Amino acid sequence: MVKKFLKISLFAGILGFFIFGAGFSFAVSAPTGLTPCGGEQPLAVMLDWDDAAVHHYELYYKKTDETNWQDRYPSISQYQVTGLSPGQNYEWYVVSCGNAECSDKAQSGACSFITQQLAPPPGDGNGGNGGDNSPVDLTNPLQAKTLQEAIDAFVKFLFYLAMAVAPILIVYAGFLILTAGGDATKIKKARQIILWTLIAVAIILFAKGFPALIKGALGG
Repeated sequence: MVKKFLKISLFAGILGFFIFGAGFSFAVSAPTGLTPCGGEQPLAVMLDWDDAAVHHYELYYKKTDETNWQDRYPSISQYQVTGLSPGQNYEWYVVSCGNAECSDKAQSGACSFITQQLAPPPGDGNGGNGGDNSPVDLTNPLQAKTLQEAIDAFVKFLFYLAMAVAPILIVYAGFLILTAGGDATKIKKARQIILWTLIAVAIILFAKGFPALIKGALGG
């Protein structure tokens, strides 16, 4: 009885070695039910297919216009692919592997899809200015087309400013003199105001008439 049991055990051990020790293989069939298989997809897409009795799967995907495949090795019948490029066509397929080496395998048919385009920036996709593509018009406050015209406009502005401020300063200086009451400090201050006001007006008048004087001297 013991010898018979030992023979059976030995036979079972040898049989198990050839079945499992040499590498057990599932009878595999090609994956089916691949999704998505067409249509527009997000940039992180879940690839799914019908489950089967396999050791593992090999997933391959790439852009349609590329030659190198990206490979993944999921143990279940789905895998999320991330980091896809927007607005690109992708194709993918799955291989069922019956053993660890995937020497016993079956390949599915290929599927394809296109990824979504990125959303345009705020402003109707026209640079964020509300859809108005017209150039920005910067108004020239001096209305000058050349440097000479700009200088003339600036001098003219100073002239009108001086003609408006100078009388006010002279009146203020006169008020200081009238209310000085013999105070030498106030009288000195008033005289300085009058002096510097007249000097400033003279300089501005000279600057305003200097270009015309030069043109006249040169016969222009």
